[in-house]
Amino acid sequence: MGEHDGHRQRIIQRLALGEPIYEHEYLEVLLFNALPRQNTNPIAHRLLAKFGTLKDVVESSISELERVEGVGKSLATYLHCMGRLGRLYPSVRSGDYPEVFDPALFPSFVKSKYKDYTQEHLDIYCVDDSAHIYRMLTFTDMRTGEVRVNSDAICDLLLEAKPSGVIVVHNHPHGACRASTADDQTTEVVEKLCRVYNVIFCDHYIYARNGIYSYRESGNIVDDMQKLFKRKKETVQ
Repeated sequence: MGEHDGHRQRIIQRLALGEPIYEHEYLEVLLFNALPRQNTNPIAHRLLAKFGTLKDVVESSISELERVEGVGKSLATYLHCMGRLGRLYPSVRSGDYPEVFDPALFPSFVKSKYKDYTQEHLDIYCVDDSAHIYRMLTFTDMRTGEVRVNSDAICDLLLEAKPSGVIVVHNHPHGACRASTADDQTTEVVEKLCRVYNVIFCDHYIYARNGIYSYRESGNIVDDMQKLFKRKKETVQ
């Protein structure tokens, strides 16, 4: 039995015993049959680094998946098929974020999700024209914990996901929630790209143990976010 076989057996045993496993390990299990003789751990990490959550991985298009290193046409089709199966059965667990963006409630979600993170994260959430959140992209390297904001990756997200609005969430695991110079620079980059692609920049939240900072509430984001909620109201009517 090889090293990879032993790793696979350990994950399968933990599943059989009902023990908790990490999201990347669930993805590894999905990849076992597609890549029977390969270490699936690096590909699982790359997929989650690109798309953010397991739900977003399997709900991405084949062409998007093929852009990830190590993912060919066959594997991309396999993952995309898993996403289609999930949409056929609504009982499948939803993404790790609220269904709808509500500015009054979203800070509570930010606190509940990011309060236990010991590494720095920066995530961008996509919102449609009815204020539904349907995708997240993370800029955290799951192996090193480093955050690297890449303008090209943001452009790819805006082009591929075609959001009506975006929300940025960032955490300071060892500091205060006040915005740093780097946070201001990130906000400026996202704001400029949103203007180019005609996307509403809803907010940039920074979570720390001493509270949550909102760029919008601080007057540093001026996009007309009410456009989203006007469309939502019109859709309901």
